[in-house]
Amino acid sequence: MINKILITLLIILTFIGCDKKETTDNIVIGAILPLTGNASQIGQWQKKGIELAISEINSHNDRKIEVIFKDSMSSPKNGILAYRNLIENNQIKTVISSLTSVSSAIQSSSEKDKKELIMLAVSHPTITNDKKYSIRFNLGSEDESFKLAEYLKKENYKSVCNIYINNDFGLMASNSLENNYKNVILKNAYSPKDTDFRTLSKKIIDTKCEAVNVIGYTSASILLIKQLHEQGAKQHIFTNMALSIPSFQKLGGESLKNVRYTATEFENKINLKSNDFIVNYKNIYHENPTFFASFSYDALNFIYKNKIKNIPLTTNHIYNYDGSIGKIEIKQGKLKTNVSINKF
Repeated sequence: MINKILITLLIILTFIGCDKKETTDNIVIGAILPLTGNASQIGQWQKKGIELAISEINSHNDRKIEVIFKDSMSSPKNGILAYRNLIENNQIKTVISSLTSVSSAIQSSSEKDKKELIMLAVSHPTITNDKKYSIRFNLGSEDESFKLAEYLKKENYKSVCNIYINNDFGLMASNSLENNYKNVILKNAYSPKDTDFRTLSKKIIDTKCEAVNVIGYTSASILLIKQLHEQGAKQHIFTNMALSIPSFQKLGGESLKNVRYTATEFENKINLKSNDFIVNYKNIYHENPTFFASFSYDALNFIYKNKIKNIPLTTNHIYNYDGSIGKIEIKQGKLKTNVSINKF
């Protein structure tokens, strides 16, 4: 009789132990970031945002989160190799990626493997179309242009020159602007590597549009704004969020004064989470955070919140989350949040 009681107790304790282990096991995810290469500054900012989120999560929760970082070297080929290494050597169901080119390369494998892919610094509007396991945790270039179109109409601008970087990012943003604002009187693409915009600047000035929208995310975009300023352009100039990072502001200098750009609540510091994030980030890294760090910080907290509830991260679900960038809704794998027009 005593033996039977002991055996029963042992079985009960075993099950209790299993339940406890299941709820306290670490959540392990992978992060493939451009830690070296031509986008390494973005990757380093993203890594800092993720590391801050890890520190805060693990200091306040029994169930910890662990992130295994891999370097894509800003290259799609190396991104795929990093993804394969993560999947084959670790029990990982969720991967954070960064950059459109790298994320697109990984995506075909992650969809096939049924691995959740949370994509940072990806603005392509259709990247989650016909996908199940991909979430674009970033504003689309079309969302920024839609907000600009609303602003131009509200402020009664009579015409705009639409100047965009010659790739999918620029084309999608350009199309969004034209679909929502009808008074585009000049449309012109430029190369991401262009440096001489004197001819284009004169063309824009001669067009006499009231506003100029410069769409892009490379130094070429800043050089265009700078040369417009140098040639005495009087139009109001608009651009997108990507050009607000410190290195671009330094390159643009005085030419960026009064240039307007799209921004999230993070830039406006109008919610408590934004302010807390900025203060904590500065205390650790002794620098101001960029929106790249803010998005990555929110992404990791978003993943953790859903993982502890066993909620899958797919395009089939609608998610709502309050983050440092503001109130977030993710529907069909695309992030939406409030966008404003700010001045440098």
